Amino acid sequence: VAPGQWDLSAAEHLAPGESFRDGALRGLAEELGVELSAEQQREGLRGPLAPTHQRRLLIPDKGIQDFEFVEAYRVDGWAGPISFNEQEVSECRWVSLAQLRADMAARPDDFTIWFREEVQSVGFFGMAG
Repeated sequence: VAPGQWDLSAAEHLAPGESFRDGALRGLAEELGVELSAEQQREGLRGPLAPTHQRRLLIPDKGIQDFEFVEAYRVDGWAGPISFNEQEVSECRWVSLAQLRADMAARPDDFTIWFREEVQSVGFFGMAG
């Protein structure tokens, strides 16, 4: 949908009856090959980072009309490998919140609109980086 732009690490639509947290864990495994042990989930999975909120995204020229309820999570302290589908993703990298803040300020169009909006929604830049 947005080739060449930085995006959220993993974003999933929930299966019937699936919690947001379980969807986040599934997305990490499916999209990045990150499978957290029970201990890693307790110690490193943070969220929801903000109350459940609605996001609306309209991109008429691409036929996109998304109306979603969103919960965001983050993983702290992951030191294992990352694997991703190279036909869908060209690159993954870890950055600090301070670096993300600087990159987004310098080059906002390098990031998808929904990533920029979600960063604001969860208050990432109000957190220590």
